[in-house]
Amino acid sequence: LFPSSSWAIDHPVEQTLLGVPIPVPDARYFLAGGLCAAVSHGITVPLDVIKTRMQAEPLKYANVQVAGAAKMIFEEESCSSS
Repeated sequence: LFPSSSWAIDHPVEQTLLGVPIPVPDARYFLAGGLCAAVSHGITVPLDVIKTRMQAEPLKYANVQVAGAAKMIFEEESCSSS
């Protein structure tokens, strides 16, 4: 259907020479990518912090599961009103 030597979608110069419109970046892709990154980092970074703390201080978190370690970290490092 298309000759391989004259049809290259990924080359902007050939797109212009062939009269194929160059797609304009769409803000929806930017927003969707940002939202996905925020959600994925919001989930994985806290878990990674807990894992790293448990590995760095094994005696402190010896008899504690992940949820207990998360509670300990939150209680030690959260802001308190007192």
